[in-house]
Amino acid sequence: MGNKQSTNNHHNHNHKHGEQVKVVEPPAVIVTTPPPPPTVIEESKKIATLNTESSVLNEETIKFLSKNMPGDGYRNQWHLLFSSTKHGHSYNRFCDHINDKGSTIVIVKDGGGNIFGGFADEPWKPKYPKFYGNAKNFVFKLNPTLEVYKATGKDNNYQYLNEGTSTLYNGVAFGGVQYLYGWCIDDSFDYGHSKGTEDGSGKEFSSTYFNPPLSSTRDFKCVYVEVWMVKERVLTEEEQLERDYQEARKKKKVTGGGLLRDEDNAEKVIMTLMGHNFSEFNEDLSKEKSGKK
Repeated sequence: MGNKQSTNNHHNHNHKHGEQVKVVEPPAVIVTTPPPPPTVIEESKKIATLNTESSVLNEETIKFLSKNMPGDGYRNQWHLLFSSTKHGHSYNRFCDHINDKGSTIVIVKDGGGNIFGGFADEPWKPKYPKFYGNAKNFVFKLNPTLEVYKATGKDNNYQYLNEGTSTLYNGVAFGGVQYLYGWCIDDSFDYGHSKGTEDGSGKEFSSTYFNPPLSSTRDFKCVYVEVWMVKERVLTEEEQLERDYQEARKKKKVTGGGLLRDEDNAEKVIMTLMGHNFSEFNEDLSKEKSGKK
């Protein structure tokens, strides 16, 4: 009897031990449950269109860049602001065409055939010799491979544009630090570099976007540049009023109601040439006359 009881106790002990092993199994099942798909996948299906032909973008690369934009507001029609072949291979013309226009994509083709660039969410500000921008910016490569590098958060050196200074770098750049930019083109508009800081293994990466050199060689020859506005800058209330006023003037001229045909406007033109300033050209001239009495 004693031996039988001992045997039963032994079996009971094994059974309890088995139960303890099974207790850890449910958490393992929970951990392996796949998370629900992110909602941004649906948003990224929208593909931008171009308002004219591009020398460096095609259907595949437009789709790639559209997917990496920060929202659908950046995936509508993109407008060409600058092309080396259409507007001239000149840094001054480049700055004039992209200044204060809105969110842009800058695309570069180097002498080795690599095509790369950067997305700048904030408008460009020439003669502003310091980094600015925000974490929506990114840099990319389109040829020979498709690659994108988002902001790391290690610094705020998102975008840079400067001209005409004697001590600071004159050119356009994305990421990194002075003379070790993620990529840049100097104000000659012929040369640039894509460099970084070595990580100890012999490889180098830009601190801002953690991108390796994007060009065919670290120092490269710039053969072509293209800039697209992907989202127009939001105007201030004052700027919008000025735009509406200018558009109204243009519309009046087109419909044949030129300035000199408006009542009293001929006299206003003469008075303006004599030095009189009107707050608006269509103000009541009788008020001006009565004010002199």
